[in-house]
Amino acid sequence: CDARRGVTSVTSSAAPELEYSVAAHRTLIALRAAACHRPYHMVNDKFYRAEIEMLRPGTPIPSPPTVAEDVRRLYQGLSGDLGEYLRVSRR
Repeated sequence: CDARRGVTSVTSSAAPELEYSVAAHRTLIALRAAACHRPYHMVNDKFYRAEIEMLRPGTPIPSPPTVAEDVRRLYQGLSGDLGEYLRVSRR
């Protein structure tokens, strides 16, 4: 059916393709912890670790204290931007 319509590959438009980096992975973990109210020790979950190993073998997973520090740094880095955004949007 795809060949008849000229479709050569199937891609998902649900999410853009992301290239792996340790920084991006740590950021996603911190965002998940903060936005979804997840405990920092979620990274020690055996099923999470198995999933990461299945998807990208050998991927380093940060420790819970590292996740906590990443959340703190994200908050500090973004809180000024959010304050400025709110000031501008009230005008």
